[in-house]
Amino acid sequence: MFRVCSSCNAEDALLKCPCLASYYCNLACQQAHWIEHKCKCTEHLLKCITKKRSGIDALQAGQQGSSTTSVELMALEQELAQEHRTRAGLLIEKFESEHYDVADHYKEAMILHRAVQTSLSMLSGAAARSAARKLAHKASGVGLFETVIDL
Repeated sequence: MFRVCSSCNAEDALLKCPCLASYYCNLACQQAHWIEHKCKCTEHLLKCITKKRSGIDALQAGQQGSSTTSVELMALEQELAQEHRTRAGLLIEKFESEHYDVADHYKEAMILHRAVQTSLSMLSGAAARSAARKLAHKASGVGLFETVIDL
């Protein structure tokens, strides 16, 4: 059985990405295809999730109650929730069925989304509106889901 290189379409590609979605005939082909592949690579996305989670934990540990820090934290939590949702969707697409990891990523996305909503509800009226605008602005730039709140 042969695999086709995701970059040059040559047969007998022997190298594979750890996500098992792409195969390559050599390192040059893998590097050339990376820009296209990284948005669909579940392994790369998992590394991003881990790095972002570490950043959130560090920010929470050093949080002094500043409204700027709170907005940054909410924005990071919102981005992390979207990355969990994206990874879950890619796993379903790749395996064409429920993957054991999918439910965990959807659950984490929901927990993060609720944390953002709770944080917004604890801010005062003007601060909450300002934070919601900042979050919506950040979300619209990168395709994240919108935060809907009633003020």
